[in-house]
Amino acid sequence: MNEKNLREKQRKEFVRKCLQRYYEVDKTILIDPSVCNVSIAQYILKDLLYFGNKLLVLKEDLATLKEFARDTDGNTQIGIRGRNALSILKLLIKKKASVVSFEDEVKTRVDKIERVLNKYSNSLFYLENESLFYELRERGVMQQLYLMYQGMQDICLFKSKFTFETIGDITLKNGCMQIIQREMQSDSKIQVFNSKCQRKDGEVVDVSKRDYIVITTVKEDNVKSVKLYEVVSNHTKNNASLIMWTHLREGEKNEYIEALPYNFQEILTNI
Repeated sequence: MNEKNLREKQRKEFVRKCLQRYYEVDKTILIDPSVCNVSIAQYILKDLLYFGNKLLVLKEDLATLKEFARDTDGNTQIGIRGRNALSILKLLIKKKASVVSFEDEVKTRVDKIERVLNKYSNSLFYLENESLFYELRERGVMQQLYLMYQGMQDICLFKSKFTFETIGDITLKNGCMQIIQREMQSDSKIQVFNSKCQRKDGEVVDVSKRDYIVITTVKEDNVKSVKLYEVVSNHTKNNASLIMWTHLREGEKNEYIEALPYNFQEILTNI
């Protein structure tokens, strides 16, 4: 396998792993303090926020997180738990997480969590507590539970050589993605191709996962900035995988385009 095809294979594998863990639509994430026992919990939550998901926490759990955060020293389980708790508390403040409280008539913790999950139909409950997981599973909310475990490994989203970006010209209405040409910036041009590299035309273009998008922006001296993306999710944030970014001068060959697999070169032939 040559180098350009190997890189594309690695990019697609990175996208696949991210979508396995981080979902293809925006979610509301409810956090149980037990996740602090998972060494990479804070990084997983940061990755979830990277894709535009929102955080939710029970008021009573804030006190538990603050208690955990009192001890952040050393590499013991208590220290790991404390550092995670401190980081999560900072995330809750920075991202203005919603805090849920209940009146006295809601007695048990399982009842409270079940009520939250039913109220927020697009929510997921992240926990490491297995006994709580099994109790909730009996309440009919199995599809909203995400059980974490202490040996989990991070995808290292921020350290990867492959990145996701937000294409601001994509609008999301009723779960459908569109690009409205008249709302584009005057110095930019955007073209959409389906997974078979066939162009989608029209004043309003429907955008689907696995579509390719080319954005060209005219610079000085007859130079164009060219970005090639693959749309990988229905998120409102970081919804596309950046395949290539280069500057192109008319009439000149470009080593970055020539290094791409053939299907991408075909898309960029007549931009």
